[in-house]
Amino acid sequence: MQSRDSLERRLGFDRIINSRFPHLHALPSLETYGDPDRARTIMSEALKRPDIVAAYILSSEARVPLTVLNEIRLPQPIVTIAHERTPYTEASLKSGQLDALITQDPGHLARSAIRKLKAMTDQRSTLISREKSGWRFFWRPISDPGIDPKNAKSPLVGASDC
Repeated sequence: MQSRDSLERRLGFDRIINSRFPHLHALPSLETYGDPDRARTIMSEALKRPDIVAAYILSSEARVPLTVLNEIRLPQPIVTIAHERTPYTEASLKSGQLDALITQDPGHLARSAIRKLKAMTDQRSTLISREKSGWRFFWRPISDPGIDPKNAKSPLVGASDC
């Protein structure tokens, strides 16, 4: 993983999976570097495993991995989670190609940065409670995905093209 952002996302993902879903096992991240051919090759090979139940897309541009997932035609549905609210990920969420979307509130991040800079120049501290990350989660209702993550004994796939 080449960016701190991706590394922090992956570490946070692992922390949640390990603490809340100990029956699931996260596989190593698949580096695709935004290359559609590389993504197709790597993801097609990884998704041959019948025990894969989900794909977690770390990259800020989810178009390539989501397109590849759509092309692969898996024998059973998997849960798909991506980052960043873009027109493409929003459309994917609405169409059912994407199950969940994790995004940050850019307005909160900008205001937080300004508050921190102001506090540094004034030699003061900021309110920690105000500076917490402005994360937002979006998901679509899953009526019958054929997957029960609470009882699954399967690994998850992580993908990154950063």
